[in-house]
Amino acid sequence: MNESKITAKKSTLLPGKCNEIICEHVTTQSGQSFCLQEGTRSAYGNFAQSKSVVSSSVYGDDLATYNQMRLTDGDQIAINSYCAATKKESTPWLRIDLGNTYQIDHVLVFKGWFWDEPCQTYEVRVGAKTTWNDMMSCGEGSQERDETIICKDCLLGRYVQLQLKSTDSNCHIVLCEMEVIGAVV
Repeated sequence: MNESKITAKKSTLLPGKCNEIICEHVTTQSGQSFCLQEGTRSAYGNFAQSKSVVSSSVYGDDLATYNQMRLTDGDQIAINSYCAATKKESTPWLRIDLGNTYQIDHVLVFKGWFWDEPCQTYEVRVGAKTTWNDMMSCGEGSQERDETIICKDCLLGRYVQLQLKSTDSNCHIVLCEMEVIGAVV
């Protein structure tokens, strides 16, 4: 983090189960904000930005418009209604590869431009592997609104996957952004 500048030193209370940390808030040249813990010098922040995303499918096979990478592009609001979107299918999913293992506290989910009943409810899981059943549940949410999913436990993982709970084959995911908030371990 040689390109960082310290902007403030303060206590940051994580909303989940990961405890309070004393840290120095820094901003990188790319504009990403982190909280560096005193003593350990570990970073706290959004570790999903610009990270790789894979999905079960892409709506209309239109990568130019509904590319899954829109999920981590830093844009929380749909521009011209273009967000990450899957096709209508049974249990669609989107998965972020954070690149390293992090201590995950909570996940911010920014809704897309529409949703269908009964296709709103999703679950977020965190894990070291990409297999859904090998991941631990962080929590559940709804596509109808922006939400903060506070992990039930402080979870360790490299992969964060959001998957619809419905098995209706007429469901799809439309989300504009996901931020994965945690700390370096």
